[in-house]
Amino acid sequence: MNYIIHLNTFFAKAESEEWLTPYHQSLYLALFRMWNQAKFKNELKIYRDVMMAKAKIGSKKTYYACMKDLTAAGFIQYHPSKNRFESASVTMIPFHNTTQTPARVPDQVPQRSANDTLPVSHVGHILKQEYKTVTNQTVNYHEYNNIPQNDNNNNGSRRAGFYHEPF
Repeated sequence: MNYIIHLNTFFAKAESEEWLTPYHQSLYLALFRMWNQAKFKNELKIYRDVMMAKAKIGSKKTYYACMKDLTAAGFIQYHPSKNRFESASVTMIPFHNTTQTPARVPDQVPQRSANDTLPVSHVGHILKQEYKTVTNQTVNYHEYNNIPQNDNNNNGSRRAGFYHEPF
């Protein structure tokens, strides 16, 4: 079982199948992760609450609909438990006979047009001295925040509910 080929095949199927919603994908990936953690055993024992939490599905109706759809499409075999306190079982269907074409890597980097932005490495760094100049500027706090100046009518007393300048 090749982990990467299996996942790439699943994602290719997910792109081509319109019925495969993010809920289906999330549930399948949660099942796949459990299958991987179980060292790819034929049958997984699962609990609905655990799988719903791992797949970030909040509705039982959505969960069961996704399980039904994934089973009907041949991605998994779902066997519900007879007792709600027992675990259900799932058999993951490996994608054996699929041919995966490797992604083609471009021979060269495409040319940039005049309107493109520069890559981050060409932007440069902020020099330490420039940073100090910017941060050491003196700014009148009241003018910067559009706060009216005190008219000194309160004789310096600070009452609750009035603006106090930070120290």
